[in-house]
Amino acid sequence: MRLRISLRAGILLAISSIAISTAPVAAQPASDPFTALVPGKGASDVDYGLSFRDIVAHRQAAVMTRVLGEEVAPNPEIIGGRKARKGKWPGQVALLQSRYSDNRKAQFCGGSLIRPRWVLTAAHCVDFLKSVADVEILTGTQSLKKGGRRHAVADIWIASEWDPKTYDYDIAVIKMKTRVRNPETYRMAARAFGLKYVVPGRMTTVTGWGNTSTTKKVLPINLREVKVPFVSRETCNSPQAYNGEITARMICAGYREGGKDACQGDSGGPLLVREDGEWRVQAGIVSWGFGCAQPDKYGVYTNVPMFARWVDELIERN
Repeated sequence: MRLRISLRAGILLAISSIAISTAPVAAQPASDPFTALVPGKGASDVDYGLSFRDIVAHRQAAVMTRVLGEEVAPNPEIIGGRKARKGKWPGQVALLQSRYSDNRKAQFCGGSLIRPRWVLTAAHCVDFLKSVADVEILTGTQSLKKGGRRHAVADIWIASEWDPKTYDYDIAVIKMKTRVRNPETYRMAARAFGLKYVVPGRMTTVTGWGNTSTTKKVLPINLREVKVPFVSRETCNSPQAYNGEITARMICAGYREGGKDACQGDSGGPLLVREDGEWRVQAGIVSWGFGCAQPDKYGVYTNVPMFARWVDELIERN
């Protein structure tokens, strides 16, 4: 496990020493469930020998290999989806490698705007960063070619129980240095309403800029969307699916026959449910899966209702 420390309030805390509670909502946390990313010199492609997008894809392949015992090629994409209508998903953001001015080249993960200065994403999208200066947030556009605004990052917090081997607790929170003007944000599904939103068979929408081909690298300029239904944990944990690897911090969505899915290139992006005619409630974060759109291999998402209260408290304190 890579050691991360928090410098908040002058206290050094190892990630392994911080616990996140899974008790009922009424219970109070014993300690901070998120650990701040330590500022550093700054990363680059040269430091890693890989692009940010490749690092994320390789991490995904590693967890798939561990789960299923076979080699899996990185395959980042939304499969079976379509181009999103302009302005339809205002809360979608892109994580960009700050050293590139070309947004298409810089984009490596997605995220969601949950407050004017706050973004929700996956831990595996940011846990390898050496500095908050290595990443910027693109808001206000569904195109990687034009429009939008880049925001520098002030702080990043990663779930202290994040496990890169199992992808459990795959959640991170980013604070930008500047606010989004006139924001339309997504609302996290609260834990108390988790059973209301996360219902097997209920349709969800996933959005992202991932690869659109399973055979070659075809990265879209415009945001894409796909609709997939929630799947029960029992089904997702079945022997033909993930054989017990799905924890309470994960939810699944997709079709048994495959054909539609979101994968690594869309990592960190939102899985949304509809309420009062609008897709504004976030129930999941794109996390991992086996290949893309494969039969019985559903997409796996971070269970946002499990973390909503913690995220709200983190934002209030910072």
